Amino acid sequence: MNPSDEAVRRVPLDGTCTFIIVQAHHALALVQCARAARLNGEKQIRQAGTELRAAALHVHDAATLLGPEFGHGLRVAAAEAGAVGEQLEAGSQSTQDDINRAFVALRKAIEALGAHTGTAQKIARTP
Repeated sequence: MNPSDEAVRRVPLDGTCTFIIVQAHHALALVQCARAARLNGEKQIRQAGTELRAAALHVHDAATLLGPEFGHGLRVAAAEAGAVGEQLEAGSQSTQDDINRAFVALRKAIEALGAHTGTAQKIARTP
């Protein structure tokens, strides 16, 4: 378990507040995933890694708020994308296949999150 999971779960929120926070995480994940894709396309790899990792953290936090019955798959996708983001951010080499898989997994998670919250929006398919 991520140390922040417990902190997120301890925040006393009613259903409406939780839903609004999940929507905010979804919106931020959308923006940061799009930035990561743009930066990756521009070969600004470290910055792309930072944005990819940030998008993954928003998906992870939203999934934690949604609970284990919905959030487990989202957390797995976020962890995988976040790990690739960390590698890119640190300047480590990742294959383009690994980067593409991270984007695909994260986009699916963001879209699933949007479908759950009613704020579904497709993300541009680059890279």
